[in-house]
Amino acid sequence: MSKIIIPRSFDQLFIFLLDCGDSMYEYSCIKLSKRKTAQKELISFLCLLNKNEWIAINNSYAIVNFYNKSNIHVDISQSVCFNDDLELFKYFYNPKNITEGLTIAEELAVRHLANKEYGIHKSVVIVLLSDGCGISEQDTIPIINRLKSNKQITIASCFFETLGGDRDGMNEAANFLKKVCSSELTFWVNSLHERLIFEMDYDRPNRHRKL
Repeated sequence: MSKIIIPRSFDQLFIFLLDCGDSMYEYSCIKLSKRKTAQKELISFLCLLNKNEWIAINNSYAIVNFYNKSNIHVDISQSVCFNDDLELFKYFYNPKNITEGLTIAEELAVRHLANKEYGIHKSVVIVLLSDGCGISEQDTIPIINRLKSNKQITIASCFFETLGGDRDGMNEAANFLKKVCSSELTFWVNSLHERLIFEMDYDRPNRHRKL
């Protein structure tokens, strides 16, 4: 008996932008380093992309590391083969150059959206995993607003708190990461939400909210 082929309903790309600054070595509020917490959340989320064939065929992902330089750690792929021992965060240097990381994410998004398929809606979700420390808000404004102006792109972020950290400093960092998001519905603290897997049409009216 031949295998039933599940047709693609949409084509969604997740681009995970990982903060590789040395502040991510500090402990998070769940008593793992923020780096380990972020990696654990990301691997769990990637495993959900292989939860069943329907999810797997409609979603792909890429991983970009940002630090004083940025690089593509995993290019666009539908193959998820990570485990808890894999080191996703490769470098730990400051200052953090998030603008370069966002530029690489934009290039990946443009490449994905340009590959058109008849009748298939294409979209991109850029997910920033960071503690928000040492990031210049002013430098990010042009590229963030450019990304938000594209109705096919959603920006989400996951903020990782520092155990025993300065409350005012953490609030400032969290507020910045919240402003980066397409809407408040795409901001989380210490964990990713599986709702990201499904198309985010409910968020379309807020796509143009600028910094």
